[in-house]
Amino acid sequence: MSDRVLKLGLYCSDKDSFTRIQYQPQHALVGWLGTAVLYDLLWVKKNPRGVFFIWAACLFWSPMSCLGLLLVPLAALRRVRCRDYCEPINLLAGGILLVILGIYFQGHIPLADSGALWKLGGGADWLWLYVLFLILELSPILMVLLVDLKYRTLGDLRPLFYVAVVFLLLLPLYKFGFYSDLRLQSSDPALIFAALGAALCWQNPSFSFRRPLFLLLTATILVGAVIPLLRPWQNLLINPKRCSYATIVQVYGYHDLTELRDPMFNAAPQYLGRTNSLAARWLLR
Repeated sequence: MSDRVLKLGLYCSDKDSFTRIQYQPQHALVGWLGTAVLYDLLWVKKNPRGVFFIWAACLFWSPMSCLGLLLVPLAALRRVRCRDYCEPINLLAGGILLVILGIYFQGHIPLADSGALWKLGGGADWLWLYVLFLILELSPILMVLLVDLKYRTLGDLRPLFYVAVVFLLLLPLYKFGFYSDLRLQSSDPALIFAALGAALCWQNPSFSFRRPLFLLLTATILVGAVIPLLRPWQNLLINPKRCSYATIVQVYGYHDLTELRDPMFNAAPQYLGRTNSLAARWLLR
């Protein structure tokens, strides 16, 4: 069963914030800060000036996080006019940056360990594994939806929350890379709005532990918080050197990702790209 789950990418390795910062700080920070900036510009101020340039700048640090950031303009379609995006900073600066990034990403070969679940599964059982994954991962979000349907707790955040839910439902249908780590980066913006939705439920005047929906919501959040609460203890106190750079260099002998070779996973294609690409020859000399 574990091999099937791993093959389909229905695996969450770095969902808690502590581990995201420890292993993938650039992706975590881009996802969080990019979501905050786009939310402020498109949702609060309803002004898309510079949005495309900001999105293209984030693309340099975390391409898959930028895929998740697209949910903000999608949710804001009725709040911001599309023609307002066509302004100088977006078209000129954003366009130039996008061309440069296009040259850079041209050097990355397609990931062999990627594809739609129905093609990777090798049978019809991918569907029930996908449904089981959603039930285990998104049960707190389901409770937020039920609370909002009854008590209308989300208010102005409702369109963003519902688009975020659609993102979280669709992303697992396609596997991105080994362990589907790249899909995890794409889910960061959606998870932020899901967390804000849960916070609004707790702040609502109707909140009471005597109401079953609020009690179930709190219980599912607490169950999901067990691993994140234990992760700092596990990583910092029990075995702090296991994932340190010193151990990787001194014990395993790896000095950079190009030397990292694993029987199941080669890090170089996923994170570095081709050595004969235009980017490697001209931009990364």
